[in-house]
Amino acid sequence: DRGAVDEATANNEVVITFLVSVPDALNLVNNQAPSLTDTDGDGDFADETTSASESISNRSTWYRFARPGRGTTGIDIDAKILPASGFAPGLRTNLNGKPDGIYRTYNALDMEIPKLGLKTSILGLSALNGKWDVSWLGDRLAYLHESAFPTWEGNSVITGHVYNSDGNPGPFNQLHTLHYGDRIVIHAYDQVYLYEVREMQAVSPDDIESTFKHQKNSWITLLTCQGYNPDRGEYDSRLLVRAVLMEKQ
Repeated sequence: DRGAVDEATANNEVVITFLVSVPDALNLVNNQAPSLTDTDGDGDFADETTSASESISNRSTWYRFARPGRGTTGIDIDAKILPASGFAPGLRTNLNGKPDGIYRTYNALDMEIPKLGLKTSILGLSALNGKWDVSWLGDRLAYLHESAFPTWEGNSVITGHVYNSDGNPGPFNQLHTLHYGDRIVIHAYDQVYLYEVREMQAVSPDDIESTFKHQKNSWITLLTCQGYNPDRGEYDSRLLVRAVLMEKQ
């Protein structure tokens, strides 16, 4: 009803309830309910601009319960090791042929970190055969499909390289310099989401549970490698930077 601001003041109300059967092979479902508002009250929705009248509510992310012995996160993930988001510093690493369709692209999904002078696009990536292949990200980021979609309720895990395959610094090279209160901005489909850093944590490469920690509200967990070990040719740990949504514009 025009002018109503909540269910109590609305004379007309529509409640839609639905049930979904999830196949065994699917471990995560992202849900949202979009609607358009007749902002000028003329009964015509064709003249509405999406950015002014669209409302996307009831966003939620469902995770399949963890397998026995997999912990208490409620997340069922086949991968045993977090993404290796970094190559050897100062050295060029030759990559094999890029697999087709490894990353999902989005038309309008970007991240900006003003303190780092960073602005780049966010892709989508699923674990395949127990591994997240981030080799071909370059200066882009990837949100892991086993986590919440960026800006939605839940914990969205977004990874980026500390060093790229050419040996030069990657987009998350200076991630360790962020502090409590620093701003992280996500631009998504003509809307701006402002996050603030709340905590930083170093974890082992196999710490899936800490990385995919369940969150009720909209959080992002930025993930990259740290502590390159030249003797083993890999990174000893992973750096997590967690930020919570503070404002939507």
